[in-house]
Amino acid sequence: MKISGLKKFKGAGTYIALAVCMIGIGACGWITIGRNINKNKLVSADTYSVISDRASSYNDTVDVGVTVSDVAENIISTPNSVSSAVSKAESAPTQNTVAEYFVLPLTGEILKPFSLKEMQYSETYADWRLHNAIDIAGDQNAIIRAAGDGIVTDIHIDAQLGKVLKIDHGNNVKTVYCGLGTVYVEKGDVVGVNQDIGVLGEIPSESADKSHLHFAVIKDEAYISPLEIVNME
Repeated sequence: MKISGLKKFKGAGTYIALAVCMIGIGACGWITIGRNINKNKLVSADTYSVISDRASSYNDTVDVGVTVSDVAENIISTPNSVSSAVSKAESAPTQNTVAEYFVLPLTGEILKPFSLKEMQYSETYADWRLHNAIDIAGDQNAIIRAAGDGIVTDIHIDAQLGKVLKIDHGNNVKTVYCGLGTVYVEKGDVVGVNQDIGVLGEIPSESADKSHLHFAVIKDEAYISPLEIVNME
């Protein structure tokens, strides 16, 4: 006996099973694709984060604007620096200054003459000694002037002679001013004859004498009488 309805039912069941399988396969495919998409999104996000961090780090350590600005500023300031250096060189004291004539730096009585042969009596030490300068009387704070054109080569304090100033007049002639108070010039200054260079102060080694300037002249590395250079002897 044949049951035709059952055959039909079996044929329909085969199609249903096939449809269910197809649906299952499709669902698995969508799940896999979704996972890949999410994974790609995460990778993209991480990559963007790394690139962003590196870019931030680059911007923090390299400041192109500052570097360019500094270079530009140096280039702009160079001409002024060169001009300043040239200006200083032009205004620098000349080492070829030579005095044409000399005068005494202070007007007053000569209390003690120049003498490298005959002993002179020292009121301060109560003894006799040689004297390598002339002592010109003057009141405290009297103006002291340069004996000739020249360049100030030294200013210092001496324990015996007080504040000492030296001027080089060229031709191996130097003048020495001992016992100054306030000084108006500085080492390296070019001075002219009769220019104010300071005021009279005190001389420790001649403190018992009247107030005076201890004035010496050196020619060819030897002391000479200051009166020689002013044609007074």
